[in-house]
Amino acid sequence: MSNLNFAVRKFLANARRSPVAAVGEALDELEREADKAFDGAYVSHTSPVATNTWMARMALLNTQQESAPDQISMGMPVEIVGFLPTILGLQDTDVLRAPPMQAIDLSIELNRREVITARAESGAAAGEDVNVVNLPMVSARIANRLIGWRLSAADPTISIQCRWAVPLAIVTAMGWCDVQVSLGIFVRRIED
Repeated sequence: MSNLNFAVRKFLANARRSPVAAVGEALDELEREADKAFDGAYVSHTSPVATNTWMARMALLNTQQESAPDQISMGMPVEIVGFLPTILGLQDTDVLRAPPMQAIDLSIELNRREVITARAESGAAAGEDVNVVNLPMVSARIANRLIGWRLSAADPTISIQCRWAVPLAIVTAMGWCDVQVSLGIFVRRIED
């Protein structure tokens, strides 16, 4: 059951018990739930409902464990409805080849404080970053999901960083080249 569905049912139950409960704070709570509801946003996973597209782009070198972070200022309140990651090999040799997307992890942070990617700590080695997910996991196409993150600040920011999912020794042994990691961000403006 969705949060909005739950909130409506709770409101109706309270209003039936006491019609006076259908005003004031209970009605305000129902309105807040309706404002943030993502109910009914089901569309083909290849066509997210979005009016704008932003893109973060990072270089991930085969000699460095992680990229520099890429920060995007949205400039207006938005709802992120989906992501589409891509990678591009930056070296064309007989020895080096582009890695699979699964070889790259990603971390996403909202407004410089809220990390929205994480993996189970139980599987992490000491000192390993657990605030990451594998690159395909955020794909609207591969993971077949829409996001629905509402960033209601006047100028929200999103910071994205990628890193190798394995130690650099494995990157070298596999012959993976430097890559450009791009993350398409599908958004729609939140109207006031």
